[in-house]
Amino acid sequence: MTNILGVPSQGSMLALDNYYFTPDLLVPDGCECILFLLAKPQRGQPYDVLDSSGGVVLRITDPQPMAPSIRRVLLSSSDEELAQCICTESLSPKPEVIRFQLLNGNQDYWATLTYEIGKGSGEDKMDKCTIERPRQMFHFFGSFQHGSMNMTDSFGRLLATTAPCTPMARGEALKLRCAPATDVGLAVCALMCMQAV
Repeated sequence: MTNILGVPSQGSMLALDNYYFTPDLLVPDGCECILFLLAKPQRGQPYDVLDSSGGVVLRITDPQPMAPSIRRVLLSSSDEELAQCICTESLSPKPEVIRFQLLNGNQDYWATLTYEIGKGSGEDKMDKCTIERPRQMFHFFGSFQHGSMNMTDSFGRLLATTAPCTPMARGEALKLRCAPATDVGLAVCALMCMQAV
């Protein structure tokens, strides 16, 4: 809803803030976003998410690495909390399906992420990650082990891809490429959850 000047009304801005997981991290129309992050960080190891020029744009932390459950936090480059992923299941013994709650920057529940670890090995292994909330669904699928995944919305539109790339200083890296209007924070948080397992 817009007013006579074409400016969104306050009510529609509030709805937009709830529609997106991290509204400040939307890729602008006509642009794409390319980020680099560690492919397989150690649990408890904080690390930076970099842009293509090597600048820090986001940080990922694990504030309680020794806790039995997993809690990962997405921070801005200035350490402002943008989102959290909290595992709701026991990881011992290692389950085939793992669920996380996604909390937005206000620490409000936003969605449930379900990660199905692929069975088998090699090229046949297919991992699936689904993010569900009322009237919205997102899918990550492919081989997390090989760093090659796609993210789509419920209409099948391709929102983001990952690919292995030149290692970062602290290990193997993933290149995350996001399309216009993609919620980058949601894509990064899905990867954070899969990395944590």
